Amino acid sequence: MHDSAEASVSSDMEDEVRLDMQIGSDDAAATSSERQKSLSKVGQDHIAGPGPDENDPAAAVASRRVRFLVFVLLCQVVQAFMSYDGGATPASIDTIQKDMHNSWTAGEFGMLGAMDKIGMTVTSLFWGRLLQSCNTKALLVFGLAINTLWTAIFGLLQAKGPMYIAKFAMGATQSLQGVWATVWTVTMAPPSSKTTWLGLGGVSAGLGNGLGTAVAGFATAAGAPYALAFEVQAAVLGLLLLFLVFCPQRWLQMHIPDASTTQGSTA
Repeated sequence: MHDSAEASVSSDMEDEVRLDMQIGSDDAAATSSERQKSLSKVGQDHIAGPGPDENDPAAAVASRRVRFLVFVLLCQVVQAFMSYDGGATPASIDTIQKDMHNSWTAGEFGMLGAMDKIGMTVTSLFWGRLLQSCNTKALLVFGLAINTLWTAIFGLLQAKGPMYIAKFAMGATQSLQGVWATVWTVTMAPPSSKTTWLGLGGVSAGLGNGLGTAVAGFATAAGAPYALAFEVQAAVLGLLLLFLVFCPQRWLQMHIPDASTTQGSTA
């Protein structure tokens, strides 16, 4: 009886050991299979290339570095130098009055300073509609080219009427840049930086205005013609226009294509 009981216990223990070994073997096989599937998926993802980040859908259009470059040059520096004349004009009043034989009244100077703001107000809705229906890059190139041209001309003018027209045209094209930059930033800025990027728009305008005041003030005080400050502005805007001309269209778009469109274009 005793030997039989021991044999039975020994048999039960052997069965348990075999069962444990079988379970361990099954677990190892399952783990190995999962690992192979994971490695296979990584390999497929590597071949297919990285997809857009779910938290940053604009990555499907351009990388963060590219978007940061567009933001700095076309949303900030362009805005700063389009606002530059808002400071340069008041700082040049004494020289303009002297060169034009004291023919300006205070009211006329006030109107001159307001003409670009009037142009911005009148044309903002117009540009908004055109940006919805026309090629974005073509509009931006047109607007920046007109702004650069009228800025260069303004410093050479010696007649009130053409100076009013020049300031109006400068403001009208500045509103195009403002509408596009705001919509582009809302759409393309990384989520973690969106509010910061939007807030910097006001900073760049203020810096440009202050820079215009400083350049025009020091230049005219040193005996230079008031045209110098506006020629500097036009030169910088011209360089930015050159960058814009060679900038790919997709970097400037104001919408993110859906996944099916992206996959179709990739295929």
